[in-house]
Amino acid sequence: AFVQANSTDETIGCFCASRGYQKVVSDEALRSTCKEWLVSKAEALTWSIISSCTVVIINVVLKAVLGFLVEIERPATRSKMSTSKMKRIFIAQTFSTGFANFLVNY
Repeated sequence: AFVQANSTDETIGCFCASRGYQKVVSDEALRSTCKEWLVSKAEALTWSIISSCTVVIINVVLKAVLGFLVEIERPATRSKMSTSKMKRIFIAQTFSTGFANFLVNY
């Protein structure tokens, strides 16, 4: 075994990180020693990807909905229409991105 049996999770994590992902995955002994560390890193990456995709999806839907609402509003000029649309999209995307970051870090 590479590390002592009474090692803490922090020590094992540090040991595994120092070896690198490629070496840990390719070496059977390292893979068994670092299994929990690999799983925790994979979970963190998965949640990061999910949160990023969620923000993108929410922003695309908001953009479409807000664009539709601006058309219903029927501003007098195309310039006023663009201004109204951009203000709404900016506010909605700012809040959705901030909310997603809050949930991920909470």
